[in-house]
Amino acid sequence: EKRAQNVVEQVFTDEENNINIRMGIEREDIQEELLNNALLRVSKMEQTTIEEIRKILAKGYEQGESWKEQKKKIENKIKNPVRAEMIAITELGHAYNESTKNTYKGAGANKVVWHASLDLKTCDGCRALHGQVFDIDKAPDNPLHPRCRCTWLPVFSEGKGQNTNTTIKGQNEEDLKKIIRRNSKERKREKENIKTMSYNDLPKNIRMSFEEGLKYANADTRELLERQLKNTKFVFSNERNAYSREYDYIKLKPDIYKIPSTISHEVFHQIDAENGITKKGIFKKALEQDYERILFLSEGNIKEYMKKHYKNVIYYNEDNEIRLMKEYRGISDILSGLTKNEVFLGYGHDNEYWEKNKLNLSKEAWAQYGRTTYDNYDEPVEMFRFLFPNFYQRVIMEIKMLKKR
Repeated sequence: EKRAQNVVEQVFTDEENNINIRMGIEREDIQEELLNNALLRVSKMEQTTIEEIRKILAKGYEQGESWKEQKKKIENKIKNPVRAEMIAITELGHAYNESTKNTYKGAGANKVVWHASLDLKTCDGCRALHGQVFDIDKAPDNPLHPRCRCTWLPVFSEGKGQNTNTTIKGQNEEDLKKIIRRNSKERKREKENIKTMSYNDLPKNIRMSFEEGLKYANADTRELLERQLKNTKFVFSNERNAYSREYDYIKLKPDIYKIPSTISHEVFHQIDAENGITKKGIFKKALEQDYERILFLSEGNIKEYMKKHYKNVIYYNEDNEIRLMKEYRGISDILSGLTKNEVFLGYGHDNEYWEKNKLNLSKEAWAQYGRTTYDNYDEPVEMFRFLFPNFYQRVIMEIKMLKKR
């Protein structure tokens, strides 16, 4: 917790035998950072409150106040001692580190190396980043999380520090991106006081229901889910089940144990967000090809085609509208997106959602693959594969690549 006051001294104490140049950190630089950029990483706070806290941080630094003194002043504004302490420590640390980078750059360094205080308190993310070299203009946020004690050291030659593609633990660039993303999202959750739980902390009835289904899941799907759930966070909500990309957690309704495949669906959304799968655009093109194929097979009338070829899995609601059984809800959702709800078979999203982002169909199709292969019933899987063959093959290829990482 002392890092907000002595981060610069820590840098030169740790590296005094390796750095033959002393560089002064500009007080004006830090004050400007606090006054203009503090709390950019905080949401759900009134702009007037943000401006007031920025002034407290900048003035406090100018007058030599400790983070504890500043914490008291911030607490008077937001009436939350825990959040006030976190803001004081983290924002001061961030300002120091930004100023430190500017100073190093002015002294001729074009790279910086991540420096963590290695002890029992060090988190896995910071420990993995220790020794990692970044281009000074492309370096990630440091501190990585609230109360983080990490800082930057300058790199004046290519021989200093580690290779830019691997860490001291041999983790590749993709692993680092995941670590940085997870810690960044954790920091956002803490700033918003969002309380989450791990998979193992979920109620027993939910875990038992999900794990019973997992026994029968497609082997590759099961492997991906088991691996991802080690890092997945959950919250309970009376709203709909959903994955939050902004905060990286899954909202679950208390009765989720009745439909465990929905957990698989939402975890696949998280896998996509973490690995940038749908951003590649390959699913979008494959789904467009599959849609053209379905139109050809059905001679332009998909509903009639479904009634003719899949009469055993459809039924009619009270309004005499064709619907698919719940085991086929993934297929219904994809057709909903492909046809902009001209073909709605009971499950899907409204057109506002489909039109909001051109990749939303790819995202849902990927997640519905996760649901369908978690349930892993023969008929729905075969129907999925037949109706969307290009997409299905692309998914198989992507999963193979994911398993190699």
